[in-house]
Amino acid sequence: MFTAKWCGNCQVVKSMIDLKEIGVEEIDVDSLEGTTLAEEYGVMSLPTFINGKERLTGAQPKDVLVDFFNG
Repeated sequence: MFTAKWCGNCQVVKSMIDLKEIGVEEIDVDSLEGTTLAEEYGVMSLPTFINGKERLTGAQPKDVLVDFFNG
C-alpha cells in the first residue's frame, strides 16, 4: 500500500485492517525510497494498492482488500 502519514484515507484503511496479516507492505511516499517506487509505479493518489497485476486506489472495505490480495 502506497501511503503517507498525512493521508486521511490511508489512516482509515490502517485502522480497520492489519495489513501485515494479509501480506501487504506499507510504502511511505514521503520517504526517499517510497518516492522513487511511487514514481516507478505511476502512483498518483493515496492510498494505492498494487497486487502485481491490478491496482486499487482510495479507501476500500476490508473484504475488498482481502479478496484483492488473497483472492
